[in-house]
Amino acid sequence: MPHRCNNTLRNERITSVLYGIVLATVWGCSTQPVGVHKAELPVAPDLTAIDEVDAPMLQVTRAPGEVTDSGEAVEREHLPITEVNTKVRIVGPVAKTRVTMTFYNPHDRVLEGDLVFPLPADATVTGYALDIEGQLVDAVAVGKEKARVVFEKEVRKGVDPGIVEWVGGNHFRTRVYPIPPKGSRTIAVETVRELALHLDGSTYTWPVAFPSGLEKYDLRVEIPDLASNPRIELAGQIPLSVSGGDGVWIGEAKPAGKPLTGRLTIAVPGKPRTVAVESHNHNAEGTSGSAYFLINQPLTTRPSANGVAAKKVVIFWDASRSQEKTDHARILSGFAAFFAALDAASIAVELWPFSDAMREPATLTIRGGDIEPLRKAVTDIIYDGGTQLGVIKPQGKAASLYFLVSDGVSTFGHSEPAAFSAPVFTVSAATKVNTAFMGWLGTRSGGAYFNLADSDPSVMSAAAGSAPLVVKAINVQGGQVADVLPGIGQPLTDKLSLSGRLESQSATVEVELGVAGETVDTIRFELTRGQTHGDLLALLWAQKKVAQLAAFPKQNEKALTDVGKRFGLVTPYTSLIVLERLEQYIEHDIRPPATLLAWRRAFDEQVAGRVAQEKVEHQRKLERIVGLWNERIAWWETKFKYPRDLRVAGESKKSRREESAGDDFSSAPPPAPSMERMDSAEAAKEDAPSMKDEAPSAKTVSDSNAVNDSEPSIELKPWTPDTPYLKNLDAANDAYAAYLAERKSYGASPAFYLDCADFFFRKEQRSLGLRVLSNVAELELEDAALLRVLAHRLAQLEFLDLAAIAFEQVLSWRPEEPQSYRDLALVLGRSGNHLRALELLAHVVMNQWDRFDEIELIALMEFNALVPQARKAGITELPLDERLIKLLDLDLRISLSWDTDLTDIDMWVIEPSGEKAYYGNNRSQIGGLVSRDFTQGYGPEEYVIHRAMRGEYTVQANFFGSSAQTLTGAVTLQLELFTHYGRPNEKRKAITLRLNQARDTITVGTIKF
Repeated sequence: MPHRCNNTLRNERITSVLYGIVLATVWGCSTQPVGVHKAELPVAPDLTAIDEVDAPMLQVTRAPGEVTDSGEAVEREHLPITEVNTKVRIVGPVAKTRVTMTFYNPHDRVLEGDLVFPLPADATVTGYALDIEGQLVDAVAVGKEKARVVFEKEVRKGVDPGIVEWVGGNHFRTRVYPIPPKGSRTIAVETVRELALHLDGSTYTWPVAFPSGLEKYDLRVEIPDLASNPRIELAGQIPLSVSGGDGVWIGEAKPAGKPLTGRLTIAVPGKPRTVAVESHNHNAEGTSGSAYFLINQPLTTRPSANGVAAKKVVIFWDASRSQEKTDHARILSGFAAFFAALDAASIAVELWPFSDAMREPATLTIRGGDIEPLRKAVTDIIYDGGTQLGVIKPQGKAASLYFLVSDGVSTFGHSEPAAFSAPVFTVSAATKVNTAFMGWLGTRSGGAYFNLADSDPSVMSAAAGSAPLVVKAINVQGGQVADVLPGIGQPLTDKLSLSGRLESQSATVEVELGVAGETVDTIRFELTRGQTHGDLLALLWAQKKVAQLAAFPKQNEKALTDVGKRFGLVTPYTSLIVLERLEQYIEHDIRPPATLLAWRRAFDEQVAGRVAQEKVEHQRKLERIVGLWNERIAWWETKFKYPRDLRVAGESKKSRREESAGDDFSSAPPPAPSMERMDSAEAAKEDAPSMKDEAPSAKTVSDSNAVNDSEPSIELKPWTPDTPYLKNLDAANDAYAAYLAERKSYGASPAFYLDCADFFFRKEQRSLGLRVLSNVAELELEDAALLRVLAHRLAQLEFLDLAAIAFEQVLSWRPEEPQSYRDLALVLGRSGNHLRALELLAHVVMNQWDRFDEIELIALMEFNALVPQARKAGITELPLDERLIKLLDLDLRISLSWDTDLTDIDMWVIEPSGEKAYYGNNRSQIGGLVSRDFTQGYGPEEYVIHRAMRGEYTVQANFFGSSAQTLTGAVTLQLELFTHYGRPNEKRKAITLRLNQARDTITVGTIKF
């Protein structure tokens, strides 16, 4: 095989924020050669909380102990933003904002950027551009996972892709590579949103926050057909000079390196237009000829106060780790307003904290509106664990109404709460919120959503025994409209906002407003197509559609993907991507943007004959896999005969990886004393685990095909990492209190939660162990490696349902990796979902995997081991060619996988003969077989033997090295050991452990036959 060596990290991964958010900080990374990486303990970097940051910056995370270019010891560094240009176009009640930013890299090395930013609750990314050779190139909407896969492939080639993707709630991430040394990159992001309406005008606002300094800030405001000048202000210490007229105003600020912070406000005078109609000229296919309308009117109608008095109130309070720094005082002020508005002598209240599971409630009585008992109970809540919104359901006796205090982001387990017969009012005060879910839950139940981050807490008084004002009916006369959003039943506050498609020349729309089923007002609107053309209203409608579907994105994946691609939006399942060359668009089957018309035409010509070629490739793939499987069957049917007292001196002739000529299954095995091929009849006889061979004629010869009728024993060495926090937990009288104290120092490290969870599980405190373990899901948004580790640990602890949910999420994030399908399949197989498990494993077998050649053989072994169970369950049709169906049962099977990409872990098995089976000696003399060596991450690697030699097998794991550009601390390993694999008496044991640095070797356990 080719010589392999450890590469140093080629570039640092950077994390950045725009308008208020840090989302992805890499923990434990290093710019040293990986072979000398020092990470003996989990790294505890000083991470800034997401909700505390309100400034755009590029953030480089350094390894502990590393110094800056000036020699200062720091863990984080912010790259400067040199220029910002903001362009705002306002048409009626809608504004399009385009923010263009230039970032400068002062270092002598290439950087990769993750620019993560929140948007207002009613906005999404509608456009993106990246500078390519000095020109801003527009992005194309594609499936989210495809965009990420393409991005990472192109980065490995050293070219210039860029993507924007949704990372959860109202947060988006822009990924840019490369930012050249001593150079800059420029990106542009567009959004569309409605203005705030008043009786005498409308107002546009946008946050401006550059506390680290800025060289130049430019502003351009376009408001066609505006008779008088708008009032344009930038609150802050740096003045904004504004000039212009006739629909265009230019603003400029010159901070000259000083901080520029404040809020950009554009006050548009005049009575706001309540109706806007726009013929759509969007470039996406399938949208020509459409007209979109927006009804946007301030409301004077208010809800009736004649509601049913609340006798019992239940509050579900999100006590997950991520909510610890939420503004709880602001939420309590809202509850003070609510209980004061009830004006009741006493109200029974149940406070139910929850995170990964529902906790014990606090039963309270609020007298005369005094919320002090609630305030004390909230103060006593411990914030720990992941967020499982699916645990929310009616508790105890029915309540008059319910509150959910949360950010609405479910990070663990089931995400959909149970149905409620009484109204549910959802409350948040964070900047990172799943507003789609929070609004959906309130609307579905007849309650409402209170976003206290943008509203005065007193708005919660509206929940005091009164039904919300809603859209009761929409009636159309004299024309046709369709797809009106948000639709009937939508709670209203200070304005009515409806968007839809006008399918006729004109139409009259009557909107009935109701409270508790009674009509309280009817408003009439006239819609007429005019000469206005554009895409603002179409994009606004599409945003509302995305908001409606995003409450439960998994169920609405197809619809979200369709809307995102059609309108060029970032959604939970679509991203925007920019590529550098026509060849890239052709290679990845992405149609170039409409602004690159010549490239589009060339693309269409190139892809015309692709379908026929794919059929040919599929058949070629099948024949190759059949050939490999026949080789595996031949190995399984081979008799290995050897002296009973066989001892092999040394490791093997191929003791060094550099000298290995090959490590696939087709390579010739080392010479054995005797090997014979059984005919098919004999092989069938040997297949039966209950059959016994006759004793060999010579006492000095042992037949590997003699069945081992003894019950083997498996002894796993307990994983006991030498860490100070575990010593403190072990010595403490109150281990959970000690854990909470240690969390202040180590709370950013996944290893900390894994180790502490294991501690509580060993103490048989399963619910507490699960709570601690679930924190791993809270650490990073969309980190597949972390979620894989969590899912494997859940599976080992027999939380198969929770493990399957986590693996499903990993699959949605990493569909280009065969491990995503295999991991989920194995858990589903154990939990009885045999058909889906077989389909997933068949997908691994029949698809092409660039970095994991021959993983198909491992999947085939596992597929065939599931077949007997599937047939017992009534499954008769199998999703693979019949030539690939054959159960190869084994005395012993060992499987190893790990969590870090571009990292090489090796499995070594020391057999009873003393021979070491590993990548360089993949066929042992007693019949042991080691799978192909995966050197670029994840595994799996396996050791299998059909008939085991009596004696002891020692299993070791070796960290050979890593070429990952970012090594996230210690590598987490998952190891499974099976005896009597594929037989009725199969037994399985599993363990999770970590290796800290290259060349680490650890003995995992022993198996005795």
